[in-house]
Amino acid sequence: MARVEACLDGGEWFPMERTGDCEWRCPLLGTRLAKGEHKLESRAIDEQGGVGNHAIAFHVDRSGRYTAVPRVRPETTHTKFC
Repeated sequence: MARVEACLDGGEWFPMERTGDCEWRCPLLGTRLAKGEHKLESRAIDEQGGVGNHAIAFHVDRSGRYTAVPRVRPETTHTKFC
């Protein structure tokens, strides 16, 4: 890979640091994340300009409590307690 970049919640893309053959990292300060769901996207760009993408969604709750959002239809992504 020529470079790998990441983006949090649709913000600006920022570079990641190579730590191994196929390993990259970057700081992600949990204290700056609001309670709720977040989306982390990454993209790897090779020397020829080819791009590979991946995204994950994760939840943050620094209160020390966690109440799972129930799986119902239609899908519920929050409750009145979040």
